[in-house]
Amino acid sequence: MLVGACGAWFRLAFAGLVMCIASGVLLFSPGAEAASDAAAQTGVERRDCVVPPDIASTRPDAGGPPSRVAVGLRLLDITKISDVNESVTVDFLVSRKWTDPRLAALAGCRVALADIWSPALALVNSGRVFPSLPERAEVGPNGAIQTFQRYNGSLSFPHTLYEFPFDRHAVGISLVPVDGASDQVTLAVDPEVSGRRDTGFTIPDWTIGAATAAIVPTQIEFLDQTVDRYDFEIAAARRSQYFVVQVIVPLTLIVIMSWMVFWISPAHFGPQIGMSATSVLTLIAFHFAMQSILPPVTYMTTLGRFIFASTVLVFVALLQSVTTSYLVGHGKEEIAFRMDRICRWLFPGIFVVMSAFVFLT
Repeated sequence: MLVGACGAWFRLAFAGLVMCIASGVLLFSPGAEAASDAAAQTGVERRDCVVPPDIASTRPDAGGPPSRVAVGLRLLDITKISDVNESVTVDFLVSRKWTDPRLAALAGCRVALADIWSPALALVNSGRVFPSLPERAEVGPNGAIQTFQRYNGSLSFPHTLYEFPFDRHAVGISLVPVDGASDQVTLAVDPEVSGRRDTGFTIPDWTIGAATAAIVPTQIEFLDQTVDRYDFEIAAARRSQYFVVQVIVPLTLIVIMSWMVFWISPAHFGPQIGMSATSVLTLIAFHFAMQSILPPVTYMTTLGRFIFASTVLVFVALLQSVTTSYLVGHGKEEIAFRMDRICRWLFPGIFVVMSAFVFLT
């Protein structure tokens, strides 16, 4: 009986532990954070209401001043940055706030967005994103309206890789109103929503920094209109440790290996040529192994310049060993030995200067 009671107690405790873990996963997921942010902004529980048919779906005070819309973008996650496609895969929440006095009687209601006027926003970034929340608006006191929509997908992210793998970028997301020029709709930054998630992002090879948001007037030439553009930017720095360990350090060791020929007597031309040839072949094999992790761009990156300069040094070391072997074969041992003694210090010095130039300029 005691064993049965203990077994029942253990099963009950285990079930409670599983429920706690599951609750924690749901609570700290990005989706839960987006929902909690939305709840914090609305402040009260809403009820679904029907908009009276006599309320027009046109802009409030259409003949008066432009409607002011506060826009906020909360970045929830960045899952991938593609250097090849110049794109970024993101998950973000967009909030819009404006006032429509005609809906003041519906305070505390949740209404269908299609039944009222709403300032439609369009993404400037090309790409494909998908909404995941219902298209509805929450009505507050005095006709204050707020909407939330969560998007996830891939957006264009044009960036150059001249400083790869030590590059830093600003990931940008821009929104513009679809309803027309700034005499119809003006945008303002909503500081309560604009920003990033406090916890870490799931992207493993980038460090995501602080976020900023601003309103920038933009001229649309083919429409001859000026509109307000909401610009959201967040800093991103590539984590270069992987490339240092997997590329720069092994390549440095290959270059140092090519200098061993300067310590082998030119009279032993067989081992000297063999060592130089081994260094060159190792470098060629290393090049083939690196093709899968280096970005295929048409210009030279920082890492590309380092690889190119290292390749030249290894090949010049091979030419030097061939030259000293030739000199020994023609009775000029003293010149060959002198060349080796000079190159023992010349090549490391050139490598240090080259590395400093590549990584510091």
